[in-house]
Amino acid sequence: MKFRLPRTVTEVGNEGAAPRPLSDFRSEAALVLIGDPGAGKTTEFLREAEALGSDAAYLPAYDFGRFSEIARRETRALFVDGLDEMRAGPGDPRPPLDAFVAGIARLGFPSFRVSCRAVDWFGRIDRARLESVSPTALTVVRLDALSDEDIERLLREHLPPEGAGGFRRKAREIGLFEMLRNPQGLEVLVRAFASGEDEWPASRRDAFERACRQLVEEWNDERLEVNGPGFPPARLLEAAGEWSARLLLGGAAGCVRRRKDADANWVAPPAEAEPASRAVLGTRLFAATSVEGRFVPAHRQVAEFLAGRYLAGRVEDSGNDDARLPVGRVLSWITAAAGGAAPTPLRGLAAWFAVFCPEARAALLRADPVAMAAYGDTADYSTEEKRLLLRRLRDERPEFGPHRFPAETLRPLAVPPMAASLREVLESPDRGDAAQVAAGIALRAL
Repeated sequence: MKFRLPRTVTEVGNEGAAPRPLSDFRSEAALVLIGDPGAGKTTEFLREAEALGSDAAYLPAYDFGRFSEIARRETRALFVDGLDEMRAGPGDPRPPLDAFVAGIARLGFPSFRVSCRAVDWFGRIDRARLESVSPTALTVVRLDALSDEDIERLLREHLPPEGAGGFRRKAREIGLFEMLRNPQGLEVLVRAFASGEDEWPASRRDAFERACRQLVEEWNDERLEVNGPGFPPARLLEAAGEWSARLLLGGAAGCVRRRKDADANWVAPPAEAEPASRAVLGTRLFAATSVEGRFVPAHRQVAEFLAGRYLAGRVEDSGNDDARLPVGRVLSWITAAAGGAAPTPLRGLAAWFAVFCPEARAALLRADPVAMAAYGDTADYSTEEKRLLLRRLRDERPEFGPHRFPAETLRPLAVPPMAASLREVLESPDRGDAAQVAAGIALRAL
């Protein structure tokens, strides 16, 4: 399922700027495209690079270190997708960015475009470093959310005409409508709830769970027609979670079916891998690359969800002591330091691990509340955990504006048991930066 339609961007820092197509910015020497996870940044970069043809080169962030092929030819624009995947994390974003800046200099200062998750764009810090290798001021644009008209058009493309209106109404009733403003969120909801089932789960967690199951069951149905009985969906999802955890924790680009094809960036299945571990690479949870035998997760957000789910399952696997992992060990893998925050490429994984593993939740809430609020789902958090999250969001990053959070991730904070806490934030006489951000977050949740 692919959602392709013209998108617009809005220039950041230019008050009153009107939405424009990304193609309007082709003359810029240096540009950053920010957006929410799954908003369509990769799709827009691929579309722009394709439009420029031989004058452009597209690279995922994990490939940026391999300069030789690009250095041999001049390009009008170098598209590097995923600055957030190159970063060291919330504590110090500078070293990976410095390496990127040095790489641009080695390439002879080509025109470049960089994409980054909005929550991981560090504003003035990042702008200053990138402008050091650009002959002009850096332009930063934000990918606009899907409009009501966009949502209507996409739903009509993928649902019967009589079903689109009811789908929108139901999504609004249960508080998931804002997920429709994100192309990947829209796809998740369509896959999860457009199959005619009566019951709609009321959380992001359940939406992702149902969508992932739909992705592997569709594949299973096709395989059954040809090969007979296949693997149970639960086993395929577990295998996908294991792959996703290995890729994310290892910082690898993707996976290969055969061990002899593995290298530093491409992970092979373990020697004792079950057939399901190889079979799941053929499901819609993974996408084949242009190199035969290499696969990448079809959606990074889904990979983060599955990895968090898998690791939490290993922590709770009381039926098999040999397979069980101590929660502290998993936290050390994710954060690389006791009590520390996860590095930027692992913040989504950390957020979903907190969703599935209550035992780890308090430590992760204290270490990186921004990631917990922006990437996971707080619907299952206890009232006290939600209060802790609200307090830590106030303390963590006063310059961080509430508009940088996807609306649907904050909505679970606006429930009756949180009324007193939200009122306290909104009625506070404090007018400092931190208090203003906290009030903005409370209003956005409401």
